[in-house]
Amino acid sequence: MDESPAEVFAYYPHNVSNADGTLVQVESNTQTDYLYGKAATAASISKKNVNIEMKHALSQVVFKLRKGATYDEGPGLLESLKIENNDDKNVFQTSGTLNLGSGQVTGTSTNGVLTLMPGSTLLLTEEYQSISSICLPVSATAGKNIKALFTIDGRAFRYEFPASTTWRAGMRNIYTLTISNSGLEIGGGEGSDSGITIEPWEASTDNDISLVPIL
Repeated sequence: MDESPAEVFAYYPHNVSNADGTLVQVESNTQTDYLYGKAATAASISKKNVNIEMKHALSQVVFKLRKGATYDEGPGLLESLKIENNDDKNVFQTSGTLNLGSGQVTGTSTNGVLTLMPGSTLLLTEEYQSISSICLPVSATAGKNIKALFTIDGRAFRYEFPASTTWRAGMRNIYTLTISNSGLEIGGGEGSDSGITIEPWEASTDNDISLVPIL
């Protein structure tokens, strides 16, 4: 009987089709919160019980939206919200593989488009309302490679995520926006001037940002 110590890895949810711990399939379209972990100590015949701290494999993007007090160009109905690539670099992806040992996620999709509110709408008020989405991690972008597309009261707006945007695993990235008659304002509100907050998944803060109408 082999008494050599063995490293123990775990992930959730389990999928019987995953036969390789370096190529566990992950995707964001179903909004599954994939977790993974490695035992702090090796297991053996004499030490069968190990503790594993589970971590989030993916990242999270949160849009906090509200309607400005003077907005009068419609009821403030958010009809659509998508995240997609802004060029042919294919930086934003919706499927990939997870390496349980390193936690590295490698994208495999050819044209990532993620719809944050499929089949639903949101009536904005003067109070913040949140729409969140689980996303594959993104390494620091070279340019404005990713965009968010909003449709509000029949008008299309675009927000191009800035260069060096990084969505790390286990972190939430908060973008807080206020709709006004001239567009969506980002920055200059609560929190940092940039209007972008990056924090551990479990935390939450408010900031303001600005969207560009699509003419």
